[in-house]
Amino acid sequence: MDNPSLVTRRLGRSWELKLLVFGFLILAWTGWLRLYLTLVDWQLLMVIGVRPGPLYLAAYGIVCGVAGLVVGVSLFFRQPWAPAAARVTAMVAAAWFWLDRILFTRSAGGWTNWPFSAGVTVLCLLFVFLVLVALDQKRFFSHE
Repeated sequence: MDNPSLVTRRLGRSWELKLLVFGFLILAWTGWLRLYLTLVDWQLLMVIGVRPGPLYLAAYGIVCGVAGLVVGVSLFFRQPWAPAAARVTAMVAAAWFWLDRILFTRSAGGWTNWPFSAGVTVLCLLFVFLVLVALDQKRFFSHE
């Protein structure tokens, strides 16, 4: 007779993983929204002289939209490569956010909440990495 504790059960998605998927889908949504608004207001952005320009804003939106959607969907559908892609995407998104802020923020008012932004960045990166190293998540993605 089989011991019920030894029977392998299929692991479901934890609430932490669902929250992580939701976060990557939010990244995708904000990226696509940024692209849409850039295209709608392209002429206005050119007239007021936004730097580095609407092409950069559109490219940023496309990258965030594609990356967030691919990672979110791949995490949800249990792709074995999804945890590595999620880690890389989170690090690249955080680095791009801070490089963008450092290189292109010209007003002093844009730096008033940098401690909060830094704290949120660190917490988000910690969340991504800690969720994906949990033993249950490793089992979930290895299809055990």
